[in-house]
Amino acid sequence: MDDLHTMEEDATELFRQGKFSEACAIFKRLSQTTDSSSHEELYKFNIASCHAAQEDYITALNQWMDLRSLASDDIECMFNKAVCMIKLNRPALALSIMNILARNVRNNNKTKDDHHQQEQLIVQLLVHCMNNLDQHNLNRSQCRLLEKLLNDYKPQIVAMYGEDMWTQNMGHVLFIADNRFSNCLKMYETLVTAADNQDEPNDPGDILKVDPMVLSNLCVSYILTGRNRDAEELIKEIEYAEETQGQSSFMFDKSGLLHSQMLHNNSHDSNAAAVTSDSQLTHMNLAIGTLYCVKGNHEFGLSRIFKSLEPIERKLTGQFWRQAKKCILSTLDKHCKQLIYIKDELFEQMIAFLIQCETHGVHIIANNNDHRARKPLTIDGRNSVTYEARYLRSIILTLIND
Repeated sequence: MDDLHTMEEDATELFRQGKFSEACAIFKRLSQTTDSSSHEELYKFNIASCHAAQEDYITALNQWMDLRSLASDDIECMFNKAVCMIKLNRPALALSIMNILARNVRNNNKTKDDHHQQEQLIVQLLVHCMNNLDQHNLNRSQCRLLEKLLNDYKPQIVAMYGEDMWTQNMGHVLFIADNRFSNCLKMYETLVTAADNQDEPNDPGDILKVDPMVLSNLCVSYILTGRNRDAEELIKEIEYAEETQGQSSFMFDKSGLLHSQMLHNNSHDSNAAAVTSDSQLTHMNLAIGTLYCVKGNHEFGLSRIFKSLEPIERKLTGQFWRQAKKCILSTLDKHCKQLIYIKDELFEQMIAFLIQCETHGVHIIANNNDHRARKPLTIDGRNSVTYEARYLRSIILTLIND
């Protein structure tokens, strides 16, 4: 027993030190030596936690699903399973678990402290879900469930993360829900107004503090609700903010693409400003290009998307790749169904873009929901942008040759 206790302490300490592989090996040995089913379940739980910590979410999920005594009603186990579902971009299963957790918390008869702690877990999971799920893959019923959960837990979200966090997430849910653009406009405009009221009043640079996705969705919402002038004013406001700070200016090229031109100055923050400006512009151009594709102007939409990611060696991320890929696949699908005809020039643009993605996407994870993740792949590279871009290019070449 002393040896087992020592092994448990060693494994726990290794886990705390971030040595998850070594900790996992000890927990596996413990699970094979114990005669107690309860201890075996606990060791398996810890093994799953080690796999999750190493971002091996499929193995972790399978381990947690196999837990008999903990799988049905243990809130921590269900929480961990939902996190894995989110990381694996399985919104239906993740939201189903979240809904069960929320119902269990509402029906919980334990002490107030336990109830409060469980509510905090739900809120953490909900915010984690909004930050990591590929929201464009959510269907109407999933959006309704997210909207309900956000409304049900608004006081807790505001208390833990602030009013802006709730407003931004609700705006995103309404944006991806069908025909809710007028509603999401109110949310996004609230965030822009709040930014304008921060620090010094009437500071033109405040608009740059707003999340780029909020600004791009706001611009698209203006266009979709017929408020083109407001969309233009938003772009001009960002342009003025950049020019006033002496960091960059927005310009339109012949294709109508919005881009930034860095101004030479002695500011020590010019590099940081360039990154912020590029992020804002890339999001906005990507969103507007996608909108043109949805409206049927695939040639202009894709051209805008491709140019928005220049220089691609600096701007290509998993998130941007997924959005560009969806637009390309949608265009190819309509071409194959003879709903549209793709000109040779557009095919050439697609191929040129995909070649660049192949070159610079080796270490960018294509199906990871965290678009900031850039790290060497550890398996076979099939989930890299390079692999997907090469595969998609082969499809296009097949279409051309046929």
